[in-house]
Amino acid sequence: MKRFGFYDKGQVQRIEVSLAHMKPGTKMQREVLNATRIYFQNHGHKMDYPRYEAMGLHIGSGIAEAACKLVIQTRFKRCGMRWSRNGAERLLKLRQTYLNNQWGSLLQASRN
Repeated sequence: MKRFGFYDKGQVQRIEVSLAHMKPGTKMQREVLNATRIYFQNHGHKMDYPRYEAMGLHIGSGIAEAACKLVIQTRFKRCGMRWSRNGAERLLKLRQTYLNNQWGSLLQASRN
């Protein structure tokens, strides 16, 4: 699996240094660069991927994407089905409520 080299080494600080040396030429570039710097400052401590892998955790998005395909696409792309975004989101909320065993709470709230 190909990964960004800094992540493999757990060296988010190197990314922050690289960002600090960038010279944006436009206002939009400055805004994007500033937002990126803030993101790494606020979340860089969560990017210790070598440690997560050593703990046996999956760091890629493949599992989440496969689950999404299985749970959502299989349900919403059956033969002849068409969903509006609003309708699909409502049905997903109901499915989530059901799968989290919160159906009783939903019924109770709807009665009040």
